[in-house]
Amino acid sequence: MSLRRYPGMVISKAGHRRGALNKRVFSLGRANRSLPLVRRIVEDIRQASGKVADYQEQFERLAEQGSLEQANQAMLCLSKARQEYRQFCRELEQVGCCLSDGRAGAVDFPAVVGGKEVVLCWRLGESAISRWQYPGCQA
Repeated sequence: MSLRRYPGMVISKAGHRRGALNKRVFSLGRANRSLPLVRRIVEDIRQASGKVADYQEQFERLAEQGSLEQANQAMLCLSKARQEYRQFCRELEQVGCCLSDGRAGAVDFPAVVGGKEVVLCWRLGESAISRWQYPGCQA
């Protein structure tokens, strides 16, 4: 949902919500201010994701050809690329947001609009957050 279409909605002040997950709740301003860092992390995630796909393909091809030594080397590279990918995802979680679509570079920021839990939605390539949705909904 576009934030412009709901000008009367109140988005919560940034802070931490108490509860089982103890996750950060973003205001629109705070989420937008975090975008330079989030953008760099998401770019790293996409690059690492590409490496994972490349090494996976290389490993499968080499294993199929019976090149065990080369396949083992590809598996080591694949393992390292997967570890790097997970590390970048953890960095994003430390910011307080969640990768919702790795291929599109889509990120969700937990927020509250009109007293209800929502996520502020952003995609790599966008200059600012301009829409929100209820958690679990597809845009």
